[in-house]
Amino acid sequence: MVWHHTPTTQSFLVHVPRLQDKITALLDGAGECVFIKLDECPSVFKDPPDALREALEGVRSIMAESPDALVLSLSEWFTQEIFIPLAAVVIDYPVAYFPAFSTQTSFLEREPLDIYTVSFKWTSDTSDFTLGLGREHVLLKFSCPQVLARSDVELSPSTVIRKLDDKFAAVLARLGASIIVTYGTETLERVAL
Repeated sequence: MVWHHTPTTQSFLVHVPRLQDKITALLDGAGECVFIKLDECPSVFKDPPDALREALEGVRSIMAESPDALVLSLSEWFTQEIFIPLAAVVIDYPVAYFPAFSTQTSFLEREPLDIYTVSFKWTSDTSDFTLGLGREHVLLKFSCPQVLARSDVELSPSTVIRKLDDKFAAVLARLGASIIVTYGTETLERVAL
């Protein structure tokens, strides 16, 4: 199914059964995503914010009612407080930012960030994908404020790296590829979401 959001011209190709399972886990408090509210002092939430929870319940219901639909047009009323963390959930980021308010345009100004890049490299020439043999291909790149990683063990670099490896290593190995997780730190003027 393709999800499309007209105001942002964003589209996502989603695997419906997998996404339904992910949404159910998040709504039941067993999700793998940590939510970070981008206020003056960023704060951690283990559960989705209320507005996102309502949106997740709505899209899960629509997907269940229309299992053969090819396109789901996401509500034009989804504000950035909903759409930004929703995109993070769909893309499978382990950290999902959500703005404190809908008119917020500046995020994490000069905030030291832990930066993670998840890549893979084809390791087997028997793979069907030998064109990129030996080259790295980026799957995900995301950040987390260092101040939160220091105070929350779930966001510590060692925990995040282990979870990423657990999530992707076996699947990539079956495809003839290996996972590469790189970690670094960076301070930016601001972050675009």
